[in-house]
Amino acid sequence: MNDFLIIPIVLFICLVVFIKTRNNPKFALSLPIILYVCVMYSVLFELILPNYLARYTKDYIDIILYFAGGFIFYALQKNTN
Repeated sequence: MNDFLIIPIVLFICLVVFIKTRNNPKFALSLPIILYVCVMYSVLFELILPNYLARYTKDYIDIILYFAGGFIFYALQKNTN
């Protein structure tokens, strides 16, 4: 559940920061930005960190959950604007 929720939480915080700093209440994150965040989380937490820290494990299902959370965020963001 954590892996599914982390992307929407991080993207929501980024969205709030962008809305506040740009003074644009209709600002939305684009799909390429959301996909970029999903890829970076996947590479960092599923490919790189498991090689160096025992706390992290490679689990390819987590990658699917990162992208599922990203697409849910994109759909919800699109519906609210």
